[in-house]
Amino acid sequence: MSLSPRGRSGLAQWAGAATIVGALLSAYSIFLKPAEGGMTASGATTSQTSTTIPTAASSSSSVFSPTPKQPTPRPQATTGIPNTSPWANLIGAPGSPQGTEPDPIRGAPGSSCGPASGSVSGYRKVTCHTGHASTGLQRHGVLGIGNQWVLCQQDLRRTNQVFQEGQTNSWWFWTLSDNGVWDWFPETALKEGGSDNPANGIPLCSPGGPITR
Repeated sequence: MSLSPRGRSGLAQWAGAATIVGALLSAYSIFLKPAEGGMTASGATTSQTSTTIPTAASSSSSVFSPTPKQPTPRPQATTGIPNTSPWANLIGAPGSPQGTEPDPIRGAPGSSCGPASGSVSGYRKVTCHTGHASTGLQRHGVLGIGNQWVLCQQDLRRTNQVFQEGQTNSWWFWTLSDNGVWDWFPETALKEGGSDNPANGIPLCSPGGPITR
């Protein structure tokens, strides 16, 4: 059967339309195909790849917290000696002890001062022996060589006078000087005791002064 010219023209138009429709369907399948993760209600595709955000707890281990360096403690005797001193910036007179008479220091290196008769302002006198004449810390008193009665002692963080090679100390004892004034005197002048330590037999001074006769 043969088609008329008009029929052939209509068939060609139908074939062209079919070609256009096929191209549109192909484009739809390419651009609008859902991704592997599916499609949301708005048409946007979702992804199955997830990202874990570290929490504060998981990241805290990376925070660096420096530990302050602790100062090296000063050499101290093993018994009855405090590790810190309230006299670090004080060179005034000590105060009277509160309560009972303070016990003397025991367990420090070196020999010990001995008890003496009498007491002053709550301190029992102690007899020590000076091997060197010395000047008081406050530059008022002078103390010669010989037997001396002493009331108390304290680490004032002030360097003692050096009378012999190798002597080092910052402990001072409180007494009435030969010229009649109260003052601190260096423990390097004593025959008792040892370097960088208090002398046995002398109690600690109490802060606060003044002590009077």
